[in-house]
Amino acid sequence: MNPATSRLTAPRIAACVLAITAFYTFGFMSWYSSTALGLAPVLDGKETLQLAQAMADGTLPAEPFYRAPLYPGLLSLLLKIGVSGEYLPLAARFLNALCHLTTTVLAMTMAWRLWRSKGALIIGGLLVGLNPVLLHFAADPLDISLGILWLMLGSWQALLSVESKRWQSAALAGFFFGLGIATRPHLLVVALALPVALFFVRRQLATAAALPVAAVLMVFGYINQYRSGVFAPLPTQGAYNLWAANKPEANGRYFVQTVDVSSVGTGENPARLESEILYRRETDESDTPVHEQQALWRQKTTSHLFAQPIQWLGLMTRKAYYLLNDFEQYNNKTYAYHKALSPWLKWNPLGWSILLAIGALGALLGLKRPGVRVLLVLLTAYAAGVLLFYASARFRLPMVPLLGVLSGGAVCLFNRQRTGLGRCPAIIIALALFAFSLTPFYAAWDTNTYAQDELLIAQANMDVQQDAAARQYAINSLKRNPHLQAAREVALLSQFNLWLDGSIPPPDRRAIEAELAMINETYQIPKLIWLKAFYRWKLGEDETPERVWQQQAASLLRNPGDTTGQDALAMLMLYDMPIPAEVLRAKPVNKTPLLKIVMARRAGEDIPLPFLERRIPE
Repeated sequence: MNPATSRLTAPRIAACVLAITAFYTFGFMSWYSSTALGLAPVLDGKETLQLAQAMADGTLPAEPFYRAPLYPGLLSLLLKIGVSGEYLPLAARFLNALCHLTTTVLAMTMAWRLWRSKGALIIGGLLVGLNPVLLHFAADPLDISLGILWLMLGSWQALLSVESKRWQSAALAGFFFGLGIATRPHLLVVALALPVALFFVRRQLATAAALPVAAVLMVFGYINQYRSGVFAPLPTQGAYNLWAANKPEANGRYFVQTVDVSSVGTGENPARLESEILYRRETDESDTPVHEQQALWRQKTTSHLFAQPIQWLGLMTRKAYYLLNDFEQYNNKTYAYHKALSPWLKWNPLGWSILLAIGALGALLGLKRPGVRVLLVLLTAYAAGVLLFYASARFRLPMVPLLGVLSGGAVCLFNRQRTGLGRCPAIIIALALFAFSLTPFYAAWDTNTYAQDELLIAQANMDVQQDAAARQYAINSLKRNPHLQAAREVALLSQFNLWLDGSIPPPDRRAIEAELAMINETYQIPKLIWLKAFYRWKLGEDETPERVWQQQAASLLRNPGDTTGQDALAMLMLYDMPIPAEVLRAKPVNKTPLLKIVMARRAGEDIPLPFLERRIPE
């Protein structure tokens, strides 16, 4: 035996793969932490941070959890031990990185146990550890990295139970899948499939796996009952999401907002707002708790499936196609757009097509192995759960590490360990899947969502006071979609901020008239009403905007973080206009740049406001 080869033991190889993964992971995370989206999370990431803050402060509403609480609960613990809210996105990114590295270790461990090959260990570790889509979603404060970790822990224990026939491993698998449900409810179908898969190995294993899952669901249900008086073993967002994903207008790829909720303050879940608005339209009832609205959405989904089964089967066919397609469908962000922006990801060749083909090849070559069959059952069950909702990138992401483990079976091409299909049939099927996944049917490669990506970057840049970049991205977004009202809002506000801080010369009358005309093209977005009042005042169209600003500043009594109210309060303070006493007693949180500047000026700091202090040239 060659001494150099003998030193390359499985643990040494695993350590090298993990080191490469750690370098790549933390390199990408460090870069992302310096971007606007890394500094100011948006949409689901922002909502997760706010939920964590509410948990830490004890200000959660007395209602069942709308979103799965385990991940924000962990973030709230970080807040309680001293991590400041400012650094919570960075702490969440570090937590996700640790989850990703642990997932990589589990992928290598499972590949080694399943295939008993150093080559399989390397293939599984690199396909998972260096997967750019896994890293892309791990960079934001989202629960998907933790959910994938629970899935891999459960799958690992399921493999051990198949090998050893020990009920303890089966019970641990059920427990980890239960934690997965409390993190990502989509894992419920996997938890239900686990006892079925183990039943054919040994009946006692099925029982041992099912009991912990039931226990976790019961505990979660009683937690909701303790908090709100309602026993709810699952988060309450599922019913409307199921209807939105299967209604006649659904595209099968991602959630599409059908109700304009731009007038609502930041931090609200748009899907939840839409469901509440549509519920009121359907029933003429208001203030109905979310958990009571679920019955309507379940009924509508069931009625539609029975009334239009052919239409629904067509939708499911398209979802299955999108699930197999290489393009990562939009989910808050379009992966392809953001990959091109990242120096760490854009040159990474790994993608879904490669992983699908190699994973299928490995599974086919080892099809008769009990461990392979169990993983295929879990993978198929999860895929079925995805098809019930959307085939978007984040929804199918948990399939990636399981396919990575199965990909290790590709080493069977070069040895005699094949226990499934022959070499040629397996290669043909894998190549056919690879080619099929690259086809562009059913608008699978649609890039219209790039307008939303540019809007998100614009909003994040404005949050971190990079107004020049915010305006440019907002304008780019409007070029792609001229009807995107939120992009017009960002363009207007960032332009105002640039005038305000002196970054560009103050506007003349013509420039202000152009901005006012742009405002008039938008809907009545509250964030623009105070600005419209200011422009009209400057142009002499209104005597004073005092009443408008007072009304908007009063919103701080309901929501101290309302940015519209804060900007209106700043204008009242700047021009020494009367401020209602109760508004003066309000304590704004996360102050807007305008309010910070005005308060600093009132404290004696010499901060110029060239636009606000000059007369408009006639």
